Amino acid sequence: MYKTQDVKYETEQRGPVPIGSEFTVVVRAQNYSRDERTVNMTLTIVAVHYTGVVWTKLRGEIFNFNLCSLRCMYTDLSTILSHL
Repeated sequence: MYKTQDVKYETEQRGPVPIGSEFTVVVRAQNYSRDERTVNMTLTIVAVHYTGVVWTKLRGEIFNFNLCSLRCMYTDLSTILSHL
């Protein structure tokens, strides 16, 4: 698997989520290279105890996408994941 240092990721999720509520996770990916990059990403949502210990996996999604080169703006990925 080829790994690169020129693709940066940022995630955003606002505050705690009450059990059973839908929520939005925003993943921003920016390619700092002059070349297009193909990205394979797995986003996994887990429930944790207040101590930080993982309790259970709630949902997982696999994303495959192309990021344009530095010559264009960043790609913004958004998905709504709900508790099972």
